[in-house]
Amino acid sequence: LVDSEAQLPAAVADAAKKKQPQSLLRSTQTWDEIADEMIEKAENKPIPQIIERLGEDFFRCAENLAVNIAGKEKSRIIATGGGIITRPENYMPLKQNGIIVFINRDGDKLPTRGRPLSQMYGVKALYEKRMPLYKQFADIEVDVSAKNQTQIVDEIVDKIKNYYSVN
Repeated sequence: LVDSEAQLPAAVADAAKKKQPQSLLRSTQTWDEIADEMIEKAENKPIPQIIERLGEDFFRCAENLAVNIAGKEKSRIIATGGGIITRPENYMPLKQNGIIVFINRDGDKLPTRGRPLSQMYGVKALYEKRMPLYKQFADIEVDVSAKNQTQIVDEIVDKIKNYYSVN
């Protein structure tokens, strides 16, 4: 899963199977939250407005539709918000063409700006509640504490290669 500020992939598609994921991961300097972009485009509103006006349930349903569409594509990095794991039905669309990488950040450093659910429930409470789900969804976990983007990408690549050599 992804934290958009870290700008790293959540589900790495089958390009990783070709043992050349560095070029995929480094080909773009930033990754946007693909699911959120799709929702914002469909609703013609930013995510905070969607949640505030239509509610979290509406947003989660729209998010599921977005990952179902994006998950069918191959050779794609699907970046999501941290709440994607709150709905079990999101697992298969994310998993169907690749692997799921959990980008584990220090919960105390997660942003709240522009994130109505984090502001409403508190980052720490959400992080603690979601942690078991992150670990359940993930094929690979990468702790990004005290690492730069190059180190993180290299670790993801190494873990992806190891994952495919074992599985």
